[in-house]
Amino acid sequence: MKRLSIVLLSLCLAATAAAGWARGLPDYYPTSFTRTGNIDRLDAGTATIVINDTQYMIDANVPVHTLRTQFATVRDLAKGMQVAYNATSGTANRPQIIEIWVLPRRFGSSSRMEGR
Repeated sequence: MKRLSIVLLSLCLAATAAAGWARGLPDYYPTSFTRTGNIDRLDAGTATIVINDTQYMIDANVPVHTLRTQFATVRDLAKGMQVAYNATSGTANRPQIIEIWVLPRRFGSSSRMEGR
């Protein structure tokens, strides 16, 4: 029974990794995204980022994930990058980014993106 559980767990993990690889994304990326867009502007001085003409607050310590590393920083982000992100309502009606993933340049319609 224990051997069967190990085999099933291994198959599940392999299927999850294969799904991410098929999309061209690392296995530490989620299987779908709620928000995506292109970075229009990033201003570390005011701790703001503009994605698809919407301004968000962004803390210097927000989790950033790139195609090359699971643990990057806001300094690794740049204008023009396509990203997926999670945001909250923030304070004073200023939405805030709480996590962000850099996407490949041509990531799009054939991939699972729920809110563009």
